[in-house]
Amino acid sequence: MQGGPATSVFMEETISRGASTFLFFGSCGALNSSLTQGKLIVPSKTFRDEGTSGHYMEKGDWVDITTCPRLSSIFEELNVPFVTGPVWTTDAPFRETPGMTNRMKSLGCIGVDMECASIMAVSQFRKIESYQFLFTEDRLDGPSWDKGTMGHMGSSMQQILMKVALETAAQL
Repeated sequence: MQGGPATSVFMEETISRGASTFLFFGSCGALNSSLTQGKLIVPSKTFRDEGTSGHYMEKGDWVDITTCPRLSSIFEELNVPFVTGPVWTTDAPFRETPGMTNRMKSLGCIGVDMECASIMAVSQFRKIESYQFLFTEDRLDGPSWDKGTMGHMGSSMQQILMKVALETAAQL
């Protein structure tokens, strides 16, 4: 997906057709690459720095991700290397400024994405389950931006991610 608004439209339309469980996975930027390197991220909560979640939830900074424990348990059973932790959701592409990045890191965020807060807000509002895992492509925790694998992730990694998603979906 490409951000919270597009994802919420997809979810709303799919829910209206009877969907009650979603599994999303996608890329994010690393805010703590020493922790996330070589591991998937299962967000435990997300900082709301986007607009969509505000239409589904009361004001606040964070969305708790109530499905994190179950997804973590499934990943443990599947022997998938992962880490849990807070992420930062922003809908402003390329605006992860050093000041904002440092602020989010000080709040414990380990990654930055564009959809997580919106996904979880829609899910909680509609009383359905949504699960999300992320993989890091670029890194924003160094002295300068490191594009990492952004734009050139190999097909073997794509196959691994798809296998994890399919095996996880089978258990949901």
